[in-house]
Amino acid sequence: MSTRTGRATRPRTAAALALSAGLLQLAACSGNDATSNGASPSAAASPSSSPSVTVKTVGFDETYRTSDDVSVQISEIKVAKLGLFPTTEDPDAKEGDPYIILTTKTTNGTKSTLGFALAAVLKYGPNRTQAAQVLVLPEEEPIFYLDPNEAGEYRFGFIIPSEFYDQAVMKVTVSIDPLRTAVFSGSITPT
Repeated sequence: MSTRTGRATRPRTAAALALSAGLLQLAACSGNDATSNGASPSAAASPSSSPSVTVKTVGFDETYRTSDDVSVQISEIKVAKLGLFPTTEDPDAKEGDPYIILTTKTTNGTKSTLGFALAAVLKYGPNRTQAAQVLVLPEEEPIFYLDPNEAGEYRFGFIIPSEFYDQAVMKVTVSIDPLRTAVFSGSITPT
């Protein structure tokens, strides 16, 4: 089970679900496809009225840091198998199929309490096929608050063929006001 030191919220309204779905759409529709295996940064401009946001690419074994001291890292990568009743977007998924769990650790290095709304999209292979997401732990909420210097973890599950572990790009939307998006690219190495 994952540990979170921040205060979680338990939204139960349709609006909260719509927000989560919108974040997934936002991350999926971003026009910034990373292709560099983490070797060089890429940039995208934010359409919001806030200062422009630079999205850089880091490797899955590196830490992404924003200009305002929020950091995101992939703290664990492991392989799991789908259970008897898998909760996934893949209609062909069945019990025993493997999937990847990527645990993200978000740290608030600012001087203020911040709200985080996590969503992720993973693409793999030469055609940038979007991986089906797997619900890992239903009791975790992707919306939570972190006080200054607090860290929180969240797990994302994706179905990705093992032959494409070395060709993966994951976009993690960390917050929406201001927009913070971390992009991890390169090889996924399960531990």
